[in-house]
Amino acid sequence: MNFDDIDIRQVPVEQVLPLRTRVLRPNYDDGKWHRYHNDDHEQALHFAAFHTDDDQIVAVISYMPEPLSIDGESAELRLRGMAVHETMRRRGIGSHLLSATLTKVALHHPQHSRVWAAARTAAIEFYEQHGFRPVGDLFHIPDAGEHRRVVRDLPTVLAADAHS
Repeated sequence: MNFDDIDIRQVPVEQVLPLRTRVLRPNYDDGKWHRYHNDDHEQALHFAAFHTDDDQIVAVISYMPEPLSIDGESAELRLRGMAVHETMRRRGIGSHLLSATLTKVALHHPQHSRVWAAARTAAIEFYEQHGFRPVGDLFHIPDAGEHRRVVRDLPTVLAADAHS
């Protein structure tokens, strides 16, 4: 896919909720969008990938402060709610969104050095391809299935990167 057709922007949390809920919590049926407890934290960052032809959101991802310490690994920020629209999967948009936002997160949070996620078992290989390391044991999340935590260092960002 030509990523010139994809525009990644930081957005308010309300813009990530519809796609996140539809993809990750399709059985969430109380009439509200699925929210995480730190979605509104002042340091939370939410991003959406927009298709430039119609300005529709095709993928979302969020990062929020939530420390992890497990198996000798630690991280300060949590990646949550990564979702790609069902018609846009297997085109590299998720990889593009993840790579681009890790750099943006490093710029916004220079005091933090690592990020972690609770990855669905089907997505662990995807995260490993992007520099994440599995830590800890498998665990079950009701209505979401088997997961395992993954951790990675944030990219090193040079001062020149802040202006690009």
